[in-house]
This record gives sequence, structure tokens and C-alpha cells, in this order.
Amino acid sequence: MGAVRIAGKLFLLLAALYVFSVLFIFAPLYNIRYVKEVGWDAWINKGELIATGRAIVWPYYAFAAQPLTVQSSLPQVPVVSLSTEEKETAQHFTNTIKVCGEMLELFKNTRAVARLTPEQSKKALHILTVVLAETSYVKDDFLLKLHPEMPVQYNQGIKNSLQMLVFAIQRKDHMEISSAALSFRQFVIWFKDNRIDEKIPA
Repeated sequence: MGAVRIAGKLFLLLAALYVFSVLFIFAPLYNIRYVKEVGWDAWINKGELIATGRAIVWPYYAFAAQPLTVQSSLPQVPVVSLSTEEKETAQHFTNTIKVCGEMLELFKNTRAVARLTPEQSKKALHILTVVLAETSYVKDDFLLKLHPEMPVQYNQGIKNSLQMLVFAIQRKDHMEISSAALSFRQFVIWFKDNRIDEKIPA
């Protein structure tokens, strides 16, 4: 009987450890990985169930299954054909996205966008001036080749929000800064979800 009790306690301990590993280690891990690979929209649309299901049977994916990622199951995005002039436009487009990333990093390193110091405001205005100059070279004809909604998304998500940020920082309008930053981030999410970067020739 003593051996049976010990075996029973050992089984309960292992079961508890397994449940703990699923809930607090592998469920968050697989869900975060899923979001990074396919985006928020796919995760919200049953993606959470898929990722959590994988977490429940994590030993299979850890030791038996081939290391496949969610991204590998997605269809390949066709690269658009560009003229010489459009390739130059693509460079300007890529530069604006790069500068947008720098802007996001600036706000990311600040606890609240509304609490920018004078030095941070000066740096933000400099970056905004650079990216706005670049956007003037990006035409709608080029944007339409990337996605039917790209002209609207680009004008609203990049040009308008950046201009709003310039005015907001100059006027110290904290509420407008927060709204512009939110619009800015929404564009970046849309850009990634639609895999726009994969459509541009290297």
C-alpha cells in the first residue's frame, strides 16, 4: 500500500507540474510566437485556440514534431514588377518606413508620449521633418501596386499622422500627440499584417 500511495502522490505531482507548465510557460510562449508570426488579426480569429492547443501537447512539438512555423504555411506573396522610376520611389517608401520605426522607438522609450522632454521633442521634430520630406516622393500609382488600400492607409497612417504629430509637439498638445501616435502604430500593424514588405523587390 505504501508503494501505491507514493506512486499516486508522484503521479499527482507530475500532473500538477504538467498543468503548471502548460498554463504559465507554454501557453504564453506559443501564443506570443503565433502573434509574431501571423499578426494580431489571425491570432484573434481562432489563432488563440490553435496556439493554446499546441501548448497542451507541448512535448510533441518540443521533441517529436518537425520545427515548422506558422509563417511557413502561409502562401507566398508575389513580388511586384517595378520600373526604374518606381524602384527609386520604392527606396523613398522604404526610407519612410525606416524613419517611422525610429519614431516608434522614440515613443517606445518614453513612458508616456505626453511627457516628452524638450530634447526629445527636438529629436522627434527632426525625424518627422525627414520622413515628411520622403513621403512627398511616394506617389499613389506606386502605392496601388502594393495594395488597393495602400494610398489611403499611407496618407492617413503616415502623412496625416506625422503632420499631426508635428503640430502637436510644437503646440504641446498632449492629447493630439497620443492620438497621432496611436494612428501611427495602427498603420504599422496593418503594414505587417498585409506583408507589404514582401511585395517590394529586394
